[in-house]
Amino acid sequence: MRKGWYLVPLYLALTVATWAGPKCFIDLSSAEVADAVPTPHPATQPVTELDVVPGSLVRVTVGFRFEPVADVTRWYLLALLLHIDHPYLEVVAPNPSDIAENAFWHPHASEGGLRTQAKGAASPQTAPMRANMLQPTDANSAEFSNSAAVWVVLAPAGNTLTTAWYVGHVYVRVKYNAPENTDIPITLTHVSDPERVLPNSLLATDGGQQYHLFGEHLTVQGATLHVRTSTTQVVAQVTLQDFVGSAQGRQMEVQIRPPSSVEPVETHEVTLDEGGTFRITTTRNGVYDVSVKGEHWLRRTLPNVALNGTVRLSLSLQNGDIDGDNEVSLFDFGMLVSAFGSTPEDTHWNPWADLDGDEEVSLFDFGVLVRNFGAIGDE
Repeated sequence: MRKGWYLVPLYLALTVATWAGPKCFIDLSSAEVADAVPTPHPATQPVTELDVVPGSLVRVTVGFRFEPVADVTRWYLLALLLHIDHPYLEVVAPNPSDIAENAFWHPHASEGGLRTQAKGAASPQTAPMRANMLQPTDANSAEFSNSAAVWVVLAPAGNTLTTAWYVGHVYVRVKYNAPENTDIPITLTHVSDPERVLPNSLLATDGGQQYHLFGEHLTVQGATLHVRTSTTQVVAQVTLQDFVGSAQGRQMEVQIRPPSSVEPVETHEVTLDEGGTFRITTTRNGVYDVSVKGEHWLRRTLPNVALNGTVRLSLSLQNGDIDGDNEVSLFDFGMLVSAFGSTPEDTHWNPWADLDGDEEVSLFDFGVLVRNFGAIGDE
């Protein structure tokens, strides 16, 4: 057996692969943060195509399924090295000071009598990791990678598990300069190394003394990221001040404006859900002001919002603008007086004068107007 038989890496590169025999496979899923939450897809149905936009965070999960071939009946060691080498992808490192915290195990890895040995991930924000290795710090390799992840799993007594299972995952970012309508192929493939074992290999045995290293014959499944039209989703949580009614159904006007401008480049009419949240999708990317005006609430403008990917906002709207002129004034007082004492069944009912949302224009609404009298909304 060649020197270094215990080093069994799998390279993640960009190429075409087939699907047969013992298999390594990839699952792609969108994510908001880089954490230990595993892929939401079953290992028997990995997702291999995913639409993304520039700036998207993607969870890349690697799995394995052992299928006995010829006289090989079990396997002992599996090491997977994901080498991200694409101009529009980069590994995201949650903890630049500790590469062991930048890659994550899947719960499957500790099941079925398997032993999790090592994991780690490097990115341009961390020190380079030694590639083509069992251990990230193995001093026997002179090859380094600035963007990679490694997992090592042992099956001490050998393993005949034939169900598909996930090993672990790492996060990658689609770079902001990724061109639209670009396909980024991802697959596990071998890279020959004459000094060490063939990457893309698996140590397996027939239960006796005959060991097998699957190199070029260990099949893999490819995956593809499709870079689509760059969009931003804005998710905003709105607090309606002095309002006891349900937020559901409240109408809002949302404007996207250049910084410090009052002229919108986009206007959206939205409806709040029960939790006071609205969502809009825009093709704008960059820094803009987001301005919100709702029914009898004053306008609130959030300056210098970076629109890219998914943006979460929180804002609170001041009450009392019955006539919609973005100021709480005597005009609003006059409209409240005209509707005073009314309910939805009355002819002089004015829903915007029902400032507190209890379906009656009463002294409580008058109190709201008095407290906010003279207030002016943002431009």
